[in-house]
Amino acid sequence: MMRQLVFILLLSGLACNRQKSAVETDTPTSGSIVVAVDESLTPLLQAEQEAFHALYEKAHIEMRFVSEAKAIELLLNDSVRMAVVTRKLTKEEEEVIKSRKISPRHITVAKEGVAIIAHKSNPDSTLTWMQLRDLIALGKYEDMKTQSPRVVFDEAQSGVVRYIKDSLLQGKPFAKNSFAAGNSKALVDYVAGTKNTFGLIGSSWISDTDDSTTVRFLKKIQVVSISKDEDAYQPYQAYIAQKVYPLARSVIVISQEPRSGLGTGFVSFMSGDLGQRIVLKAGMVPAKMPLRVVSVKRGNITN
Repeated sequence: MMRQLVFILLLSGLACNRQKSAVETDTPTSGSIVVAVDESLTPLLQAEQEAFHALYEKAHIEMRFVSEAKAIELLLNDSVRMAVVTRKLTKEEEEVIKSRKISPRHITVAKEGVAIIAHKSNPDSTLTWMQLRDLIALGKYEDMKTQSPRVVFDEAQSGVVRYIKDSLLQGKPFAKNSFAAGNSKALVDYVAGTKNTFGLIGSSWISDTDDSTTVRFLKKIQVVSISKDEDAYQPYQAYIAQKVYPLARSVIVISQEPRSGLGTGFVSFMSGDLGQRIVLKAGMVPAKMPLRVVSVKRGNITN
């Protein structure tokens, strides 16, 4: 009887150790993890992912590109340890994670803009703040007298839609003739092929002029300038950094990793010098400006 009990205890201990090993198999530079990402941030996160994988060959980060609402839902349901979105958790959402004895962390890694794009035939490349609000909320644009313009966005629950509702529409709904294209690429294709249309898209899709996808997009559409006061600005790096482009938002990593695992390593990478240079290369504004070391030789200055 005693031998049977010892055998059972040994099996139980072995099973526990196996379960523990199965759970804690990743380190900051190795293992596997799933990250939920707002689809509007795809270009930046793909670039960060590729660089991280090239640096750490034993690491595998799977990006799940979904709407912002879905990314947060996956985080709250404990389906992922980390989400990359454009807002912080609400107090109620934080309490859900704290109920698991984990304190969520918010890490801002970049700033980008929400871009307004239009069909190439659009008569005006500049909109005032009031015109933009009427366009999105009422479906009206004074330069289109013969046909009502349509506004296209990526997904109904995306970070872009949520941001526009909060910052521009103050909680009011979009015009009835607005609709979701399904994703950012489909949005650009629709605007490029349909007259009298405007699109709302994350600026990372159009800001990296060295990227082939960006170059292809910019050949098909025009980027609209927005004026809130006298001057009009486009959603590019310098104007976002100077805080003069009115539709700017933060890129935030939300982590509920209880220990120093692969998620922690990836966040550290994105926040570090190389990760922030990737942000800069993508045409976005880094949360921490990368340092540029200049070597100066001492010597006499001669005319």
